[in-house]
Amino acid sequence: MINQPLSITLNFSDIQSFADIEKLKNQLKTGGVYIWGFVFDKEEPFGIPMSHTEVFDFNMEDHVFVPYYVGKSETNIAVRLKDHKSSASKRYLQLEPNYLKSFFNDFCFPEHLDGPETSSREWFINHEDYFKSRIVYYKSKPILDSIYDLNDGGPFALKSTEGDYTFEKLINALKSRPDDIKKAQDSNKFYNENYMFFTYANIECSFLSYEYLETYIFYSLKGKTIGKHKKFDFLTKSECFGSLLIDFNCKDIVNYLFKKDGVSRNFPGY
Repeated sequence: MINQPLSITLNFSDIQSFADIEKLKNQLKTGGVYIWGFVFDKEEPFGIPMSHTEVFDFNMEDHVFVPYYVGKSETNIAVRLKDHKSSASKRYLQLEPNYLKSFFNDFCFPEHLDGPETSSREWFINHEDYFKSRIVYYKSKPILDSIYDLNDGGPFALKSTEGDYTFEKLINALKSRPDDIKKAQDSNKFYNENYMFFTYANIECSFLSYEYLETYIFYSLKGKTIGKHKKFDFLTKSECFGSLLIDFNCKDIVNYLFKKDGVSRNFPGY
């Protein structure tokens, strides 16, 4: 039990490129939390993510960082980031590049992507017209069935019991749909270390779960992300809630990323 108010300060790093994980491995070899996402040119209202060769030195005057995924590691952040780097093009929802710059405060974009309410055929049928031009790759078989009218026993084979599909199998299934192939290929090329960026905070905490921290960060951000996390009542029902202050350091990137009024289900955008 927490008997008195406690506080934690998460010192998030500057924006780093996935291409530099190996260089940062000593700083990343502890437990902690992280946010990975994409960088855009601030002067371009629409466009495509920038590569690490275009972002020599991330700065808030020229660049926009769009968080895509909130994660945690209890032992080694570098190992978890390398896992993302090696599998991002196959394991995660992929958005049309321009939609990357607005999905985070889109009222229609679901707060939870891993629950039955947003992973069913019925859910997608009700949202198909809206999301078909915005989401170009799903890893859910029911949703893929809804989009592409695929039948059981068709061109897809299960990769795992969770219903994941490789990007290559998706492309093969879309050979008769040139527009869809092009959208999927154009999106997929951004899900690799050349275009992925992150910020992280090292923390070793014995009285608070990393799952709590991960969820707290999700609901502290100004925009939604796609990663798995607990629901809001996981925070409010915890004995920590109300007696624990989680603070963020005062770097410009922190002021840009996080809501001033603390955790909430309101996502105003960046």
